[in-house]
Amino acid sequence: MFKTNLRDRPWSALLVLLFSSLLIGLGVWGFSGCAGFGGMSAEQRAQIQADLDRSKAASDAQIADLKAKVDAGADYICTQLFFDNHDFYDFRARCRLAGIHVPIIAGVMPITSASGMRRMAELAAGARYPAKLLRAIQRCGGDEDAVQKVGIHYATEQCLDLLDHGVDGIHFYTLNKSHATREIYASLGIHDSAAVRKGS
Repeated sequence: MFKTNLRDRPWSALLVLLFSSLLIGLGVWGFSGCAGFGGMSAEQRAQIQADLDRSKAASDAQIADLKAKVDAGADYICTQLFFDNHDFYDFRARCRLAGIHVPIIAGVMPITSASGMRRMAELAAGARYPAKLLRAIQRCGGDEDAVQKVGIHYATEQCLDLLDHGVDGIHFYTLNKSHATREIYASLGIHDSAAVRKGS
């Protein structure tokens, strides 16, 4: 196994810290963090483990805050935008385990441009772009029309999967580009919300 002394290679220490920050960021969605600590001092290992523990505590605190809001009378929950449905399913399952039984509306945002992707990342801290989506966007090679087609196709597939998994509802973040949402809606074969309820 390859080992290095990070004190001799500052850039290696930076990469490890960036990687640990990524793991910590994933904790926002409830992932359990696990990191290898080879080549690090005991203090560095302890700091990263403490950060991972804080991230899990923050995630648990967010669910507790939601439970308090529901107990105070909230009728439903609408999530921030996400691009990996597994993140939503895990969040929904953790809410149910915590005794939150109001409808949970999935927040979906179709990508309509490469610059829009950057804006989305700023709007929704913690949202991840799955590698499958990034590869599809990369294949567009800067062609904005192709990026839009990929984004609409990806969001349509995302919505179909959510409907197949009994989602309570879907909220579209449009950023004043409703044509993408209209295309997705037309592709889903739904004429009204009653059809969604019957299908679940």
